[in-house]
Amino acid sequence: MTWPPKFQRVGRLLVMPLLGAAILGAVSLTNEACLTRACDYSDGEWGNKPGEGSLIDANTWQSTSLDGEWVPFPHSVRLALFPPLGRAPTEIVVWISAEKKQAAGTNFTLAGGDVAKISDVSDRAFAVTNGTCADFYVRVVARAAPAPPPPPPVDAGSDADVDTSDAGAD
Repeated sequence: MTWPPKFQRVGRLLVMPLLGAAILGAVSLTNEACLTRACDYSDGEWGNKPGEGSLIDANTWQSTSLDGEWVPFPHSVRLALFPPLGRAPTEIVVWISAEKKQAAGTNFTLAGGDVAKISDVSDRAFAVTNGTCADFYVRVVARAAPAPPPPPPVDAGSDADVDTSDAGAD
């Protein structure tokens, strides 16, 4: 038995949304991140122990050298960084890579968006958050404005007039 063309069109109109809902439901059930705590945030720290980061110059700190081993930056981690600049950075640049060590400066890119959310910038620390479910390695460079020059030395002399004439002469 075949359905009249009018009923075939109505049947297709009803089946398509139901089929779409079924596919969407199946995909959400198979998405591990939706069913587990795989993407819950965790905290990490870098730069507060010896050997974690280095000063490039008096105003620039790097988490690791370009050709060194980069810092692990797993999914959903908030990484607190502690550059010893003594003042808040005015520029923070974040690079990510899928590889821990870079071969001849290749296979890395600037990070942005959810991969590198910068927050809590202060004169002591700042945070970079990987808001994705992907694991990376990271290199961070923080630059601060030059430190103000030290104040001039204070004159310890007296403000009283000093007579440089021969006061002791008779």
